[in-house]
Formats: sequence, C-alpha cells, structure tokens
Amino acid sequence: MDLSEALSAVLAAQQQFPLGTTLKANDPAVVLRTDAQKVLKSEMQRSIASMGDAAPPAVGAWNVGFGGAQGIASPVAWNRVYDNTSPSATDNWYVVFLFAEDGQRVFLTVARGSTTANARTREEVRAMRLRISGTSSEDSPLVDAKGEPLLGSSAKSREYAGTTAWAKGYFVSDLAAASLESLEGDLRQALLRLVVVREAVASAASSAAPPMPSPPGSNLEVVDKIRAYRNVIVEGVAGTGKSFLLERLRDEFGAENVAVVVFHPATAYEDFVEGLRPEGLAFVPRDGVFLQICRRAAAAGETAREFVLVIDEVNRANTAKVLGDLLYSMEPSKRVPVEAAHAVLSAGADDPDVDVPWVTLQLQRTDDEGQEYRQRLCVPQNLYIVGTMNTTDRSVGTIDLALRRRFVFERMEPLIADRLRAMISRTDLNDDIETWATLNRRLAAQVGPDAVLGHSYFFDYRSASERAPAGTLNIWRDLLLPQLAEVVVSFNALDKISDLTEGLITGGHSLVVVGAGLDAFPMIRDS
Repeated sequence: MDLSEALSAVLAAQQQFPLGTTLKANDPAVVLRTDAQKVLKSEMQRSIASMGDAAPPAVGAWNVGFGGAQGIASPVAWNRVYDNTSPSATDNWYVVFLFAEDGQRVFLTVARGSTTANARTREEVRAMRLRISGTSSEDSPLVDAKGEPLLGSSAKSREYAGTTAWAKGYFVSDLAAASLESLEGDLRQALLRLVVVREAVASAASSAAPPMPSPPGSNLEVVDKIRAYRNVIVEGVAGTGKSFLLERLRDEFGAENVAVVVFHPATAYEDFVEGLRPEGLAFVPRDGVFLQICRRAAAAGETAREFVLVIDEVNRANTAKVLGDLLYSMEPSKRVPVEAAHAVLSAGADDPDVDVPWVTLQLQRTDDEGQEYRQRLCVPQNLYIVGTMNTTDRSVGTIDLALRRRFVFERMEPLIADRLRAMISRTDLNDDIETWATLNRRLAAQVGPDAVLGHSYFFDYRSASERAPAGTLNIWRDLLLPQLAEVVVSFNALDKISDLTEGLITGGHSLVVVGAGLDAFPMIRDS
C-alpha cells in the first residue's frame, strides 16, 4: 500500500459514517476509520523519510499523528505532520490531511490548531493566508463561493475552515489517478509552506512590543480567573470596565463562542433554562438561553473549544427562581467532560450510557420516535459562566447565598490617577483626573467604597469630544456630576454634598441641593 491507497482507504471508511449522527469511539464505523488512519500514518512517515535531504527543515523532527475518534467521534478525521513547535493538535501550526464528512474528498492543508482560537490567532491565520496562498485574508480555502465549508455541514467543518491558511483538495478519482511521486511532492510543498508560516510567526512574535502589565482586577486577570474557577461574578461600581470585559472575552474566546443575557426583574426560569412556547394551537417545550449554550459547548467534541455565558446585571433578577435546578449542575465540581455532556444533553427516552452527574428537568418532551421523556441537564467543562453586578445600584437585591458560594467574586476598582492619565493621554484632562481622584477619596471615606465614580467616563468623554466641536462638551456637567447626583441620592447622602465637593474645581459647574426634606434633590448649576 502506498500514500494514495492509504488516503483512499480512509475516505472509504469515512463513507461508512452516517451523516449528521453521533458515534462513539467503539462504534464499528469509527474503529474501521481509525484502523485506516493508522495505516495512513505509516505511509506518511515513509513518504517523509523518502525525501531525505530534500525534506524541509523541522524543529527537532517531523512526526505524524492522527485523530477524530476520542470520546464522541468527530465527523472530520485528520492525520497531521508536525515538529517540536506544535506537539499538541490544539495549538500552533502544522500540515494536516482533513477528510470530508461524506468521504468524497480529502484536503492537504496548512492549518492552525482550532481549540485555542481567539482574536489574535484568527488574525494570524488571515495574515498567513496572504503570505502562502495569495488569497484575500477573509477567504478560507476550505469554503465555497457561498461561504459554506467544503468539508461538510457540521460545526467541526466550519471550525477547521476558519483556521486553515492553505489547502489542496483531492477527490476519490484524483487519488486513483495520482502517482506516488506527485502526492509526495504535494506533501513536501505543504511542509515548505509550513516552514514559511513558522518563521513568519516567530518573526512577528520577536518584533512585537511587550504588553503593558495589567493591574490587579484588570480584564486580563479576570480572564485567568474565569478559566481557573469557571464561575465568576465581576462586581464593582459603575464605570470600572465591567461592560468592556465583554469585548475582552470576545477577543479571547471568539465572538461566536460568547453568549450574553441581561437579567431584569421579569427574567424567569422559562427564559433561561426551559419553558413552554406557543406553536400552532399547542404549547411545546423550548430550550432557554442556558440550555442552548450548554448544547453548543457539548457539541464541540474533542476540540474542547471554550464557551462563555455572560449574565449582565445578574443581581437584578430573582436568581434563586431563575436558576432553579441549575444550582447543582453549575457547581464546578459537578461539571462534566465534553463528550459525556453531549451524550447527556442529546439523550431522549433512554438514559445515556455515561457515569456523570445530571439533573432531570420538569417539562415533558417527545422524541423523534414519539416516546416521552424529560430533558437531562449537565454543564460541560468547557462552558464558563460570568456574571456582572453594579454595586452602586441600591435599587436591586443581593445575590442568593446558595448562588454566592458557587461563584468566585472579583471586584473591579477604578484606576489610580497616574494610570488613568497615561491611558487617556490628554493633558487637558490631567487636572480633571486629579479632582476626580480627590472626590473619590472623599466618597470612599464619607459615604462608602461603593459610592466612588468609575474611570470609564473619561474614555467616554475622550471619544465624544473627538466628534463634537471644541468647547461644546464638559466632562463634569455631562458625565461626572450627574453620576455624583445619582450616588448621593442612592446612598441618602444629600447632606454630604458640600463636604464632598468643597474646594474642588469641577469644570465651572457644581452640585447643589434644591428643596428641603422629602422634596430635596440634587441639581447641577453653573458655579
């Protein structure tokens, strides 16, 4: 058997896979495909060895591996060539044969591991497409003119398309007609392209400026805690960057892997977990936001892509009522491996054959065969839950204690004045920043730590002033004093306004109390 015959054998085995179904690693179709991949591995090693001195240079040595059959089998099988720069298939660059779901085509590709894909790595892939393919940076070589993945319709095929920089495809008939010499030549050309990518990535990394260190409570530090603890609630006063954290999460985990839900007093269990929805003349069970993202995370298969559910204003809803039976499953110690979670969440009337914890929900459902069952729920290990809380807002309740013990709380504080000045880079705001810092010290001492003003108002003002005529905006009148007015009302501190603002230069405006007794309220006036 040679390389052409070994590739054809894997395609023949792939054709035994029923499209759109889930198979376990011990299924006969998966075993047949795995055996064919083992033979292909040997032929790939023989082909690389036959290149001799003409083989492209490797860091260490060229190795061959294969995968697609761990736990729940992937619809896309792969055999890859790698060196010491990419020992794991989840990260960095390598040459890989990807087999289409229908078993009709195989693609020789230069691709990056997709498990750790984020905004930085996706930009890297786009740059490498330009360098080694000459294609538009937005065009994956594994999608057709309509943007559909050439490998198949599964999420896995779309994921691989997004991390591939170069590809050459072979139909079954192409392999039958191809000579061993031509296939080995193609493999050598792919390895040469990989060397170009490796050197370009290393060069970019060495020339990049070192990142600015992040202060405690920064978005970078929060991301580390999210990965470590899985359940994190980010709390802090208004304007400390809790909402900006969402953009950081989208950059880190990929916008398509981050879901957002905003809690409010009317949020219910039926919205979040599962509920009845009208369909024709009947009401049928439908997944809520949480169950939907659990299914998406569990469907990631062996790649274990990371998913994040962001619950904004988590304390605005009755959390004990909204979360219900989630409290057990969302506990970090009760999280379930991805493949097992997929088996649990996709099970119908029969219990899944996995020994993991799950809870059974309340609504009666009907499977495709007409059998009734109730949905089982577990939380995959690759799903992180992030909540945000505004501690300045006194109009909402506190977090339920049962929920609190299942989360790690991370407090975000306003930036110190020196760091804010450096980040804003506007000398005309330096005095305002110093005044803001003095006001915050007084608020913390006289009213409380949750009464201070966040730093984001300065970034909002900087952006707004770039769009407005000079002299028309005033950061104190427009942003800081209105927030101070809300704070003193929320904390019943109207009598402290004079002490808080005494001697401060607040942009030609001041906060005064109008009225008396229950009719008293703060108003912004020209100084």
